[in-house]
Amino acid sequence: MMPLRPLDINALLLRLVGLVALLSIPFKRLPRGVDDLLPFYNAQTSRYSSLLIGISLLYVATQLVRKKRSAYYLSLVGLGLLTLVELLHFRNPLQLVLYSGVFVSILKDRHDYVVKSDADGMRRSSLTALGLLSVVMVFSGLVMSRIDTRDFGKDLSVVETVNVIVRSLVGAPLPPGVSAQRSGRRVVHLLNAAGLGSGILIGISLFQPLKLRLPAPRSARLEAERIARLYSTSADDYLKIWPEDKHYYFYQDSFIAYKVANGIALVLDGVCGKPADSGRLRRQFLDYAEGNGWSVAIIHADQAEAEKWERYKLSSVFIGSEAAIDTAEFVKKTVGDKHFRYVKNKALKDGLEFSLWQPPLSAKQTDQLQSVSTDWLAGGKREYTFIMGYFDTSYVAVTAVGVLKKDGRVVAYANLLPSYVMGIDSIDHMRSIPGLSQVAMHFLLMRLVCDRTVTNQTKVFNLGLAPLSKLEDRSLVNLSDRLLPLVKLLGSRYYSFSGLEQFKGKFRPDWEARYLTYTGGITRLPAVITALNSATLYKSR
Repeated sequence: MMPLRPLDINALLLRLVGLVALLSIPFKRLPRGVDDLLPFYNAQTSRYSSLLIGISLLYVATQLVRKKRSAYYLSLVGLGLLTLVELLHFRNPLQLVLYSGVFVSILKDRHDYVVKSDADGMRRSSLTALGLLSVVMVFSGLVMSRIDTRDFGKDLSVVETVNVIVRSLVGAPLPPGVSAQRSGRRVVHLLNAAGLGSGILIGISLFQPLKLRLPAPRSARLEAERIARLYSTSADDYLKIWPEDKHYYFYQDSFIAYKVANGIALVLDGVCGKPADSGRLRRQFLDYAEGNGWSVAIIHADQAEAEKWERYKLSSVFIGSEAAIDTAEFVKKTVGDKHFRYVKNKALKDGLEFSLWQPPLSAKQTDQLQSVSTDWLAGGKREYTFIMGYFDTSYVAVTAVGVLKKDGRVVAYANLLPSYVMGIDSIDHMRSIPGLSQVAMHFLLMRLVCDRTVTNQTKVFNLGLAPLSKLEDRSLVNLSDRLLPLVKLLGSRYYSFSGLEQFKGKFRPDWEARYLTYTGGITRLPAVITALNSATLYKSR
């Protein structure tokens, strides 16, 4: 069992204060001078006060554990008010000691509360809440001016109408002599709901994690690209530069490319840069993410990268394997096996022709590729961003593209990521018109691998990830890993896991495991998957 941190102790003490406020204030009465300032009857003041203060402190305590700076300030304000009221009026020594003691304890640990909240989000939520309240108050005032005598029992003056509206917003009883009937009750309920909804909206916004609303500056992308050109070990590192939907965290000659979604900093692949800097970069990025209220997930990490993040108490779950072709072995042996002899013969019989287009592509060439991509998307496929490239003519034009033609028309293509590493190719798009056979796509990739081996001296050709592939070769130790066969079985109704694995397996690749590494246990996994789905959703301009 882990020892309690001072932060945990402070949160427990604040919860205790909240419970004391809930349980003890109903038995007390505020001085009449104070009570007269509030829109409640004397009999109701302490009940509403206890409910408001107690629930607020219980909620703030949950945020105090997360090191929220806003929770620190709110807890001090709440405890200060309770201490002041207790000192001036009630003078219960036990509660006075409790309130002031917790105040001092939290104040003592003030340097630990470093997690920022989304100030811009707070401002927007506050303006939204005020706008909602203004509309509801004006609407209610107009309605009450028409129905006051009938449904409120008297002809309300402007001051009385405002009094009723304010009391209803905060959930207080109506003034003496005013009783809501029929439509009047509906107005009161509307105001109750508006006040509660606005309070919840503002309360939640106080603790929302920081959101990055502006894109990374061009200078950051250029610096990341400079480092990638020097230290990249994977063709996939180009995806850390494009699409331009990443932010960057640097430490000397190393960087992390990430995107924040739903309060989770999604890191693509892991660290890129000088190996000597990588350990310090990971530690500093985790601290930076915590300071902004984000949890962290590393997407598509290889085994070595996943293990390095696990040293910081992150969890890992297997997501599949990448198919990496040894091109020398492929050209020497695999391309001559029975399957690829059949592929070549079938392609010749069907009149398929292969071409390798080198960058930069012409507008005519990109137009032909876009036509194929449009047909492919119309068949129920979707574009992704962040982890792969979507179709963009300026991007495709700078890539090498393997093209399949039939009767002079482009019917399929596969493009390669621009690589900062000599001898390594990695596929990005692989698209075709609807109805084209897998044999045709095998022919396209076969020729692309062979041609790049000759023209580019490619030694490794990466066919990309096959989700949940080679699962049977793994020892399923963790609970999350033991659930994967069930996920694969149930998910096979919607996604052809086995089909993609078999398709890539024909090339006899080396399979390299990939992981999703994240903060928290298995209960955090659904939130990470939801955030990843949000981050990869491409929205056309």
